[in-house]
Amino acid sequence: MKEGCLSGRQGLATSKDCLMTTSSMYFRTDRLSVKKRVTPWSKYREIWGVKFKTLQRVYERTAMSSGLVHVASDGEGLSVERDKYTVELTPVGLQLADARPTTEQQAASSAHGFLHGLDAIHMSKHVHRDLRWENGACDLTKTRYFLLDLELCAKINKKPSFNLQSWDSDTLVDGRAAGAHPDDV
Repeated sequence: MKEGCLSGRQGLATSKDCLMTTSSMYFRTDRLSVKKRVTPWSKYREIWGVKFKTLQRVYERTAMSSGLVHVASDGEGLSVERDKYTVELTPVGLQLADARPTTEQQAASSAHGFLHGLDAIHMSKHVHRDLRWENGACDLTKTRYFLLDLELCAKINKKPSFNLQSWDSDTLVDGRAAGAHPDDV
């Protein structure tokens, strides 16, 4: 990987040092889970303004919510060790880049899942900050859709340390990330 690039984050622009994100899938005895790793965590944290405690809070507060990926309950969980962030996630599904809805029912199911996921994140007093089609997935039957990639979540009303290329002048409220609930603005 060459200087100034970023692996695994389309749409995010930075001229800072490269980050290497890796993930691997493996089978467990009774279900499929994904282990996601971000290394070096210190650079990721610096560039994107993400705190490990914030991610712990988001995953804890949304653990029973629909429309989101969750930390695998009997897996390794969420950790940062030797400058490597690791989380084991479930459910695993088709990435939406390969599973776009093709029927009205699938479109309704995707909207339902994503809105439930966003509501859970906002109710936990956080924002996703990287909501795009590629950060979603669905089950094999295309009836259950959920949001992925919570590693850019931040507290509501916090000034971001970066701007995504896709953000326009209406993305932030007074320069801060705001939730969908009126008391968050």
